[in-house]
Amino acid sequence: MKILLVDAFEIGENPFVPDWLMQPLGLLYLAGALREKGFENVRIFDTKLFRNVRTELNRIIKDFKPDIIGFHTFSASADFAHKLIRLVKILYPRVITVAGGPHANANPEGMIGDKYLDYIVLNEGEETFPRLVQCLERQEDPAKVEGIVFRRKGEVIFTPPGEFIPVLDTVPLPAWDLTSVIPYQPRYYDNYNRLNYVQVRENCMPLFTSRACPYHCIYCHRIFGKKYRAHSPERVLKEIDILYNDYQIRQFDIYDDIFNMDKNRVKAILGGIIERRKKGMDIKLSFFNGLRGDIQSPELIDLYRDAGTFMIPYAVETGSPRLQKLIKKNIHLKKLKEIVARTAAAGIITVGFCMLGFPTETREEIQSTVDYMLSAGFDSVEFFIVSPYYGTELAEGILRENPELSDGAFKGSNYLKPRLILADISPEELTEIHLNAYSSWLKDTKRIKGLIQKIEFHRKN
Repeated sequence: MKILLVDAFEIGENPFVPDWLMQPLGLLYLAGALREKGFENVRIFDTKLFRNVRTELNRIIKDFKPDIIGFHTFSASADFAHKLIRLVKILYPRVITVAGGPHANANPEGMIGDKYLDYIVLNEGEETFPRLVQCLERQEDPAKVEGIVFRRKGEVIFTPPGEFIPVLDTVPLPAWDLTSVIPYQPRYYDNYNRLNYVQVRENCMPLFTSRACPYHCIYCHRIFGKKYRAHSPERVLKEIDILYNDYQIRQFDIYDDIFNMDKNRVKAILGGIIERRKKGMDIKLSFFNGLRGDIQSPELIDLYRDAGTFMIPYAVETGSPRLQKLIKKNIHLKKLKEIVARTAAAGIITVGFCMLGFPTETREEIQSTVDYMLSAGFDSVEFFIVSPYYGTELAEGILRENPELSDGAFKGSNYLKPRLILADISPEELTEIHLNAYSSWLKDTKRIKGLIQKIEFHRKN
């Protein structure tokens, strides 16, 4: 069977496109898993690379003639994904349409209501999707495939959930040959238009070295479950070696939810990279999703630096102790400041993430977050607006307490353009504080100058 995998992320006015213009790693893993099961005829279509997505998608379908098209879906681009699915099914009714990814997992009931969508793959797709493809190729009953959703005679069927992959090293290597670094090179290189996300080498690739986070923050996804699972240091270093030698990758953006969960594993990975750098390998690291700051080991920060780390974000979320408990983040704010100072002193760019406007949050609490972020010593900061996402405890609580709202209340939400104001202030006040927070940071010319100096240093070294 021929399989086309589509990364369905809308460009349009979406403010996150500069940050998400990266190789679709999830689909590369999926393609690798399909190949291992004997399905060699796989292609990837990344919508982020095209202005006229519909024309280009139609072109590749005409050329490739896929039997199955799998869509990687995101909540912020859910409507866009549905439009593409509809387009495919109307033009090519015999093509089987399948959805997976964050949005399909967070809101499967809503997605399967789309009459143009045939199947949803839940949780990790590397095992489930090849099984579904195999089942469809053999024309067997899909109900025997664990972890999928489909319709039969008007009835929505959820098959028993499949287990999360217990040993990540069993996951096949991503099919890196199905993408290229060239279209992604202009992301952030040679400009400073997004100072919070930095590229210091032209050839860059995302990496996942672990899955899931054992913490229970109410705003966070559950796509990988809550049991932390990680690749062995040997597997991580093997991926780095392949990407470095075969694909000339020099910058590795690690996208783990919590890379620094296991101190011994961190030491082994960083130690392996340090040895490679001593032999002349030009490896640079960033931790795009951030590290958990209050479990960061001060004694390891020099190892991060020596391994070529140039950027570490730390997520604060709120400077209010009350809200830290409410959102179940429970981060140690004082210790985090100490870690930020230690990281910055090592020459690593520090980025702070926070969110403004949690339920019941007062103006004073929002201001306390802004004050914390501006005083914590971060080189750069990102002030997001709280935005509930399908499938999170935050969204479920809002729907439970506001039964007049429907699931559609969260459609198209993102952290810069929320659909709901949840805090105990007006939308106008929240907007004012948000803009003033960024203005205060941008007026700190000493901080901006120091950040640019760090960027330039890491580009030269």
